[in-house]
Amino acid sequence: MVAAAKQWEQQAAATQRLDRALAYLRTPEVKHTGNCWQPFSNNKDWMEISNRVYKMFCRIREDTRYDREAGRSVPAAWYVTWDLYLNSPREGYSIHLAGQDKKRYTDKAAAEKYLEGRKKAYSRLFAEISPPIPKEHENCFTVNGVLLPGYTVEGREPVKPGHAAEVLEGAISAPGKEEKPSVLGKLSAVKVQEKAAAEPKAPMKKKEDMQI
Repeated sequence: MVAAAKQWEQQAAATQRLDRALAYLRTPEVKHTGNCWQPFSNNKDWMEISNRVYKMFCRIREDTRYDREAGRSVPAAWYVTWDLYLNSPREGYSIHLAGQDKKRYTDKAAAEKYLEGRKKAYSRLFAEISPPIPKEHENCFTVNGVLLPGYTVEGREPVKPGHAAEVLEGAISAPGKEEKPSVLGKLSAVKVQEKAAAEPKAPMKKKEDMQI
């Protein structure tokens, strides 16, 4: 039973290492615009800019009203919407960082000025293709506790290129989790206890037998 458990543990450990390595290697490179503003691929009414860590979307929507005197629709207001997200390669980790929804203006020039101000305020995030990741969002760019290739974290030394090889060797482990007690260890402890209980106790010697 102990031998079977040992073999199972070895196979399970090998499978776990392989699964972790595959999850790391199969994480796709995130898509981005190379820090250039361009029409959003899913909706041409929006503009987008992105790199390997951040992405930003914006648009100005014109609202019209019907002018009876002019006999046509005329602009009445402009609504500015913008959003800043993490551009994580992991599905479900594109966290919303900041934004404004439908900020209303009755002057188009004022709406455009406001939006340009927002772009300028966050332009520092789009100065590099792979800017440093905020510490509080590091987990959005890691797989099994290992930072994905090409990324750095604010205030931390860059990860050595050879560190990815450790993933393939099964050297990664999920952070913050304690190792579970070994199945083999449990079985060994039980076996020792059973052996101790089964062993006959040596008979106690009488006082006269102990004399030389």
